[in-house]
Amino acid sequence: MIYIIFLVIVLLDRLSKLYISNNFILGESEIIIEGMLQFTYVRNTGIAFGLLAGRGWLLILLQALVIALLLVLKLRYFPSQMLINYCFAALLAGAISNLVDRILYGYVVDFVDIGIWPVFNVADVFIVAGAAGLILLILQEEIRPASRKNSG
Repeated sequence: MIYIIFLVIVLLDRLSKLYISNNFILGESEIIIEGMLQFTYVRNTGIAFGLLAGRGWLLILLQALVIALLLVLKLRYFPSQMLINYCFAALLAGAISNLVDRILYGYVVDFVDIGIWPVFNVADVFIVAGAAGLILLILQEEIRPASRKNSG
């Protein structure tokens, strides 16, 4: 099931970016929900918030290293924990899909525009959700044994 979730996330991201790339002109916006959501086609040559823009191969190398580190951490410390596996699947699917963009095009296609935040994409949503889920689950595991020791 984890592999299916991983593939669905990658496919959803790849297809949404393909749709935007083929149907929007760079910089074009289309209102989806007035005052809340629009699609705006942008190309991000950097990472989060446009940091390190224009540093293509460095970003590819860094992103590949982070993905490899995440895989090692997952396999070494969390080999079979179901909820953590879902979070890793979301995080890795998003990271790998964005890496594919960076390798193929030299930029990441972004299009989700909520106005108060930099434009992002479907992969970014799953990266954030997966990372947040991992942090919460790991913190929960760290807190749980400590609270048992203190109550006993």
